[in-house]
Amino acid sequence: AVVSPQSTGRWYEEVCELSLTLENTNRKYLSNLSAVGDKVLLDCEDVADRMLETLQQEGVCSDAEAQDLKETHIMPLIEDWGAKHKETLLVLGEEFSDQAARFKSNEHLLYDFQNKAAEIWTEYGARVTAKNNELAALVKKCRLKHDEINQQLESSLDMVMDKMRQDTNDIELKRHLDKATEALDEIAASYSNFKKDMADVIKTYPDMVTGELLSYSVKMRKHLGCYTEEEEEKEKEEEEGEEAKGEETADENIKDQPPEDPTEKEAEENAFMTEVGEVEAEKPSYSDERFEALEEGLTVVKIIW
Repeated sequence: AVVSPQSTGRWYEEVCELSLTLENTNRKYLSNLSAVGDKVLLDCEDVADRMLETLQQEGVCSDAEAQDLKETHIMPLIEDWGAKHKETLLVLGEEFSDQAARFKSNEHLLYDFQNKAAEIWTEYGARVTAKNNELAALVKKCRLKHDEINQQLESSLDMVMDKMRQDTNDIELKRHLDKATEALDEIAASYSNFKKDMADVIKTYPDMVTGELLSYSVKMRKHLGCYTEEEEEKEKEEEEGEEAKGEETADENIKDQPPEDPTEKEAEENAFMTEVGEVEAEKPSYSDERFEALEEGLTVVKIIW
């Protein structure tokens, strides 16, 4: 799963809650140990009293000797154990407190470390998204330019086709058939160039994101503390070399050119009609093989489109 600053924040809250639970658990068991120690002291004193009472009943010692034995020998031992027990609990409490403080400090350092890495990743993702949008804009620009050119080419072809329908002899029909064939060739070349231009645009994507990937790699290595000065100098030299090549956009490589001016074509048609006037008018024959070839060409263009 991708680590984000939000997920890192949630993780930090869970770890802080776990740390507080451990701290409360330690305090609880220290309190239980203290209570057990107090009970042991009372039990030891009760056992000592029963033993002295037994000695008195058996006539081993008098009441004064029993009381002196208790205060001189038994109670000092019990009190010494109680003091050591309390000292041990104090040491444990201090150790638990120091451990909790170190744990909080370490978890905060880990949070800062992870959060910085998440911020670097988020920045990298945003920059790659920007590059994707830039590529999409280049693709759209390339497509719109070709659509405009193709629209003009198809409009020119429609004009030729309209004139073919008005032809009254084979000479006119042949003339317009040749022009229609040229128009079809221009449309085919336009689509061929469009395919190449789109491929050229797509081929720029690896270079577009490679720079962002290298930048992400450098930032992460710096964050991890494994980025040397030699590597930094090498990166600067590579960046300067890339800048020297210049920034070339993919739309500069579009090779399609708009079709000829319709007014120029109209002038050519008028000159041609002057020559055709000398030819005997006859009903056009639409069974000519060239016309059939033209129909096949139009069918291919429609399939491609």
